[in-house]
Amino acid sequence: VLNFKKVNNNFSILGAVKSPGIVPIEGKVTLIEAVAKAGGVAAEDKTDFYGRIMRADGKSIVINLNDILYRGDITKNINLKKGDTVYVFSESAGKDNKIYVFGDVARAGEFEYEENLNLLEAIIKAGGPTKYGKMDKVFVIRTDSEDKVRVYGCELEKILNKKDSRMV
Repeated sequence: VLNFKKVNNNFSILGAVKSPGIVPIEGKVTLIEAVAKAGGVAAEDKTDFYGRIMRADGKSIVINLNDILYRGDITKNINLKKGDTVYVFSESAGKDNKIYVFGDVARAGEFEYEENLNLLEAIIKAGGPTKYGKMDKVFVIRTDSEDKVRVYGCELEKILNKKDSRMV
């Protein structure tokens, strides 16, 4: 008798997609399948769109989605791994002044960045944590000036309980 166990792969997809958020999928999923599950690329023009895949180990891969979608290069349509974050962006990314809040918050998605916005304020913009949200496990994902992805962990609950003025 063979027993098959279903594996749930949760990954996050953000940026220029119609429905950003956490996507649960059973089994293997490719980059293009992930974009499709998020409603497709939110594009009004034919500029090149890219998918930045941020792995749990901190490594980052950037793939031109147009190479897959319009040029037929299926070698770039890689499989995602559990815990990956996919950020879809166009050539004009970085000029839109947006932040993305996702996870166990009331309204995950894209929000306007405001000068001096801190982590708690960003979570409040997203309607606050759900009853499942863990304020002791909050992460900030940033791309630095050298295009390297950095992940910062924060125990926001401890900062709030100690009334620590140092806010990410």
